[in-house]
Amino acid sequence: MVVVDTWLVRCALLASVAASVSACAPHRATAHELDAGATEPRTLRIAARTPYLATYPCGEQCHDARTPDATPRALVLFHARRRVAHGPAIHWCDDCHDLAHPDTLVSLDGETAIPFDASDQVCAQCHGERHRDWELGLHGITTGTWNGPTERRLCTACHDPHAPDRIHLEALPPPRPDPRSPEGPS
Repeated sequence: MVVVDTWLVRCALLASVAASVSACAPHRATAHELDAGATEPRTLRIAARTPYLATYPCGEQCHDARTPDATPRALVLFHARRRVAHGPAIHWCDDCHDLAHPDTLVSLDGETAIPFDASDQVCAQCHGERHRDWELGLHGITTGTWNGPTERRLCTACHDPHAPDRIHLEALPPPRPDPRSPEGPS
């Protein structure tokens, strides 16, 4: 007799449904499109990041008075403790930050301005699989209800964008079935 953990089966089914829905053209909305008012049965809001950044707007507080400098060097003042250790592709601030417009991020090709409150779009350029999982709600922090309003946190809610060491979290145990259910207590 094979005993199957029904919680694991439900999780696998949910992941399968999420993957199917993401492939279906009418439901292939990104997290930002849902936030912008797509006609989905639930509303998803991306949590703003800028209200929690102590020095935002960066230009107004400091950078507008400085000449942009893309030369790697020891950082000073507010950034003195900041280290850029983001893998082999990111070497200096201007890889992600628009030095000419300090309140904006930039695509890797330097052509597309990206607001700080859409920073996941910068992350997605190198971390496409994780970003897809984030858009589906399989990675990251999403709060709310499954059929009502939800709020999703950006990548930087858990990961330091300048030195994103892996996050080590311990998973919670699976929920126990209701003792009154046909499955009985665990």
